[in-house]
Parts: sequence; structure tokens; C-alpha cells
Amino acid sequence: MRKFIIIGGGQSGLQVGIGLLKAGHQVRIVQNRSADEVASGKVLSSQCMFSNAVQHERDIGIDFWSTECPRVEGINFIVPNPDDSGTKLIDWSARLDSNAYSVDQRVKIPRWMAEFSRLAGQMEIADGALPRLKPTPAKTIW
Repeated sequence: MRKFIIIGGGQSGLQVGIGLLKAGHQVRIVQNRSADEVASGKVLSSQCMFSNAVQHERDIGIDFWSTECPRVEGINFIVPNPDDSGTKLIDWSARLDSNAYSVDQRVKIPRWMAEFSRLAGQMEIADGALPRLKPTPAKTIW
């Protein structure tokens, strides 16, 4: 069993951490906010997850929402003309090949943190300054 320390318990850090736990490794995530702080905080980033990302969540057993959350069936991208004429420099739209899904990360991240802990991962709420993290195994990956 290998031991891993992951700095950051967001979208990527929790997915990697949960995947490593399910593969039989010991994992500690150092995250600067608790689940309650994330849940009551500001929007973290875009909530839209496209089909490949959703499939990855399904593959590691953490897609808790796509059966009930809003489907995103297409995209529209608009760039207004900077001359304030009301015209658009770009107005592009397309349907997606597969649905994307929208889940607010203030809901998603706390649920994944609970799943990480349920799987016996160690969650440490602290700033992730490298000098204070003292790895003991020779093969710790940073």
C-alpha cells in the first residue's frame, strides 16, 4: 500500500483521492476549507460537467446527481462587439453529442468530502504549505 498526500480537496483532488482509496492506498488530503465552509461559501467555478468528466465520476462511484440534476444539451457562446453597437463579434451555438450536467460545487464538494472520509481517507483542514508536510515514505508523489 502506498501513501499519498494531495494538496487541495476540490474537483480534481477529491476525485484522485477517492480513486486512490478505492485502489487500496492510504490518502491524506490537505484542504483549506471544511465541508461547511465550502457549502456556505462563494461559487467555486463553473458547475457544468461534460460527458467525459461525468463518466469518470460514474467510473469511480461518485456521480451522485446526474439522474436528478439539470441536463445541458447545448452550448451558446457570444462575444459582444466592443464598440457598443449592440452587434456581436461571435455568436456560436451547438448541440452536444452527449448531455452535460450542472451541479453546484457547493453541493458536490462537501458530498465528496463525506465520501472520502467514509472510505477512510484522512481529511486535514489546514493550509497546504509544503515545508510542514513531512512525507515518510520514500516514494511519496508531490
